[in-house]
Amino acid sequence: MKKKIGISFTHTFFENYWNWFTPADLGNDVELVELSFEKNNTEDIYRCDGFLLTGGIDVDPSFYNGNANYENSPALFQPGRDYFEEKIYRYSQANKLPLLGICRGMQLVNVLQGGKLIQDLDNKNERHRKEKSDKEHHVFASNNSLLGKITGAEGGHVNSAHHQAIDPKAIGNNLVPNAFDSDDEKMIEGLEFADKSNKAFMLCVQWHPERIKDKEENPFSENLKRQFLAAIRETSMKKLTVTNPATEDIIAELNEDNRESLHRKFESLKTAQPGWNKLPLSERTATIRKFSSLLEENIEQLAAILTSEVGKPLQQSHNEIKGAMARIKWLTDNADKYLSDEAMRSNEEMEEKISYEPLGVVCNISAWNYPYLVGVNVFVPALLAGNAVMYKPSEYATLTGLEIEKLLKLAGIHSDLFHIAIGGKDTGENLLDLPFDGYYFTGSHKTGKYIYEKVASKMVPCQCELGGKDPLYIASDIKDIKAVAAGTADGAFYNNGQRLFR
Repeated sequence: MKKKIGISFTHTFFENYWNWFTPADLGNDVELVELSFEKNNTEDIYRCDGFLLTGGIDVDPSFYNGNANYENSPALFQPGRDYFEEKIYRYSQANKLPLLGICRGMQLVNVLQGGKLIQDLDNKNERHRKEKSDKEHHVFASNNSLLGKITGAEGGHVNSAHHQAIDPKAIGNNLVPNAFDSDDEKMIEGLEFADKSNKAFMLCVQWHPERIKDKEENPFSENLKRQFLAAIRETSMKKLTVTNPATEDIIAELNEDNRESLHRKFESLKTAQPGWNKLPLSERTATIRKFSSLLEENIEQLAAILTSEVGKPLQQSHNEIKGAMARIKWLTDNADKYLSDEAMRSNEEMEEKISYEPLGVVCNISAWNYPYLVGVNVFVPALLAGNAVMYKPSEYATLTGLEIEKLLKLAGIHSDLFHIAIGGKDTGENLLDLPFDGYYFTGSHKTGKYIYEKVASKMVPCQCELGGKDPLYIASDIKDIKAVAAGTADGAFYNNGQRLFR
């Protein structure tokens, strides 16, 4: 099983970052993965064992309350890239995975940790701003810093091509400078964590180690790369293997959640939920309708993914997604009817009414056979009602779960309002230990009974849709009994491979 390094895509010399890692560096146990904000391949983030945040266009000033207009600002910012790379950074920290930030990557890390940037070093920036080629200058590494230990040198020469810099008066939380310009000690050239306890490898530099002229010999390039690769190789996240049941080919290897990562996800859901609940129901409904439209726009790709990991015929995958869209339409069309206050009695002295309030943060443990239909039955009404959701797809439908997460967030759901829990039985066990405000499970009677008993002491709602065939009542006004019988048989055996296709 190869370790994977996710490299964030940039339009500016992306090939330099990719080619920095030679075949000898990667060997037979490491491979590179392009993480592109344009492709929005967030599902690939979950495959990676470490990340490199690249250079490029300025971080959008809205990320750090900067001025929208400033000297030498770009014609257009790329907030989509900023949000995409924020996901990468948050994921790396939640799962203690190595991260290397280069130039813009360092600036983004500082911003995401609550820091700010000097937005432009002005026209006097003769030392750092690139002209026809990179500038070169000397830096010195702080004593006892991680950078100093890695390079084994107090100082050396590096390149630079930037017009922004870390604001020394606004360094991000738990970040500390580890390198400075030798001729300007206010110019921060590198960052690392001040308190490294319970943290993975994380190093940021302002220069471009991937394109220093003497990068193979320069410790401020070669040693950084070697240490980063060593940290990648030392990662030990448990992997979930996704297999195509028709061919038995492995189609994905994903990082499983553990107790700690699930706890962090839960806390972020808890923090984000009140803001979602404060939004008018009409806005929440519009977001869910947008999600449904994205299902329709991407149905070919979504159906192919569903078939590849679940094994149902492609037409059934299409039918399931269309069925989910129909249910979403009913839920959104009727949300106002069922979630609005109900006036019971009113007079001059008192008004009685029923108000519907969200539970808070709910856990949805879903089934493999109908991940869209079963999931939509829970997470869509939960979100409409103002809840945050931890969604655990079956380990046999995890790729579909990741697509659902991606499209929900593309539709406008806040990044911390809906989280995927990746894994099998152990992940499910860890979810039962968290203080959710409700549990919703679809699956076998045995597992449902276990979940119900396990969470009973929390005295929160636990709703289970379990296996088995329910009794069927036929009303007296039904005239076509044969049609009812055929429909009943179809419903009972539709997903057992016993359905007749014509």
